[in-house]
Amino acid sequence: MWRRFIYCSDLHGHHQNKRAVDVLLKFTEDFKPVDRFFGGDLWDLSAIRGGASPAEKDEGIEEDLRAGFKFLDDWLPTVVLAGNHCARLWDKRVGEGII
Repeated sequence: MWRRFIYCSDLHGHHQNKRAVDVLLKFTEDFKPVDRFFGGDLWDLSAIRGGASPAEKDEGIEEDLRAGFKFLDDWLPTVVLAGNHCARLWDKRVGEGII
């Protein structure tokens, strides 16, 4: 049986294109997919990447995380995958022995 689905990825948190997100939300409302797949890079997390500039480090990650979580609340994906930018958070935790 065929099922309607929609896929998007690469939001990059606070770097997101707000106009594109608004179009996606409206299209999703009209299309009424059964499944919503988010394919990774919900956040950018440039502040914690290896080789981050002092300006990127000063930016922090709070605004980035907040924007990504707001998108999740608004779009309500059924599947969320981690991308290479999302992996920065995991790598940071593992590298510092937190987990």
